[in-house]
Amino acid sequence: MKTINHHHLSVCLTSSVLLISSCTHTSKEDSQIANDSIIEEEALVTPLSEININGTWESKDNPFYPALEFKGKSTVVIKSIMGPYPSSYERDEEFIRVHTDKSDLLFEIVSEDSIVGSGFAKGTWVKL
Repeated sequence: MKTINHHHLSVCLTSSVLLISSCTHTSKEDSQIANDSIIEEEALVTPLSEININGTWESKDNPFYPALEFKGKSTVVIKSIMGPYPSSYERDEEFIRVHTDKSDLLFEIVSEDSIVGSGFAKGTWVKL
């Protein structure tokens, strides 16, 4: 039977512990770099209340209002099953209230390229 040299075993164990701890240790600089990259990613996300809605939005799941075209600060062309007609809209943070002759349509901005309607405007519109 082979005898174990305790000094050799001690050196091997110490070396292993140092190797493992050096691989898992992160410096303050590493942590700061990771935090900075997270902050930069968050800065790239536009707040919903600041998203530019001008342009054409199309819905595949709302037959009454298949398209909306927002123009300027308060004009919208509603493309309905009866044909297109101009109207106005108001914006309140991430909500858009489109005025029609019967009632208002309410939409919520959920991303830079997606709005969701409720009521008669129930459905999802994507920006073209």
